[in-house]
Parts: sequence; structure tokens; C-alpha cells
Amino acid sequence: MVNAKAFGGYFTQLTHLPMVSGTGVLRESIARGVERGLFAYALGDGEAKEFDTIRFKESASAESCELDDTAWLLRPALAVELLPKPEPVETGAGEVAGGTPPTQPSGGDLPSGEEPPPPSTGPKIVEGERRYDWVHIKAQVPWEQWGDFYNEVIEPLVNEGADIRVDVNIVAKGDSAIRENTVEFGIKESLSQRGIDAEVDAR
Repeated sequence: MVNAKAFGGYFTQLTHLPMVSGTGVLRESIARGVERGLFAYALGDGEAKEFDTIRFKESASAESCELDDTAWLLRPALAVELLPKPEPVETGAGEVAGGTPPTQPSGGDLPSGEEPPPPSTGPKIVEGERRYDWVHIKAQVPWEQWGDFYNEVIEPLVNEGADIRVDVNIVAKGDSAIRENTVEFGIKESLSQRGIDAEVDAR
């Protein structure tokens, strides 16, 4: 996560970031990012991860996205983890919608000699459904669609319980358009701080 006020300050303090005409541009960008699910906008105590409001994948206005000390931008995975879970709704016949299934009766309530079934773990196995041991996806993803690619391709595989490894190959071209400071003091420094082992070749 990142504090929204600190995030807004980066664009006036860090020379490798683009200049913006005002905070209204950032607030509008945040609102659009929330709608697309690139990140969430939350209000509360970021250090304690306690938020009164979390907006994620919903309509938002620039006016509602303040850049102050109590506003935070959260990664999608953290937002999903912190969002309140829907309350289970009784639908009749012992079925529960939107929640966990009813608990199995205790051993004393079962016919003699029978034990309650063990709780299910992992993805649900459907009889006859074909399942894969390994999936390899090779794609060229436009940078502006990276958030959607994560939400719609990577996250579903994570939710299946798979171990994910992402190899990123970035080729950026421009006729003397890429500044040395952007690469040396922006990109390389960020990779180093996050402990990401990367080879960066610029010429």
C-alpha cells in the first residue's frame, strides 16, 4: 500500500516522474484505477490495516478521492483480503447462499459406526472435469492493460492454488526519449528496494 498524500508528493519531488498539471489529474487517475480494479482506495489507519472505507472495482469520482494522510492505495490482493465478507443467507432446506455450508453433525448424531466427513480443502473437484498440472501463458500485454491481465489471468490461477512464476520481458523504444535518470535512479532503484533480481540493459 501507499499513502495517497505521499503518492501525490512523488510527482513534485522525484524528477524521473512526469509532471502533472495539478492534484485533480491524480485524483481522476485514482478514480479510474479504482473502477478498473488496478488498486483500491481506502480511508483509515494504513499502519494497522484498519479502514472504515474501501473502494474497489466500483464507480468513483475524482472529488471522492482525497489525497490526505488517512487515504491509502491498496494492491488488489490486499483489498480483497480486507473487504468485508458477505453474510450467509439461509435459502431453506439447510442450504446457505454466499457463506460456508452448514456444519456436519457431530459423531453422536450420525448412524452408529459412521464418522463425519473431513472438511474440504483446496479447489472443489468435480467428477469428470478435466484438470491440468501445468499451464504456460505467453502473451504480449499492452502496459495499460497490465492491471486487467493480473486480475483476469494471474489471480484466477493463484486462487486455484497454483504456484506462479512470472517472467517479465520489457522492450521500451523511443528516439532518444528515455532519460538516463528514469532508468538509473528510478527503475533500477525501485527494483533494488523491492529485492527484485533483474537485468536492465539500456543503450
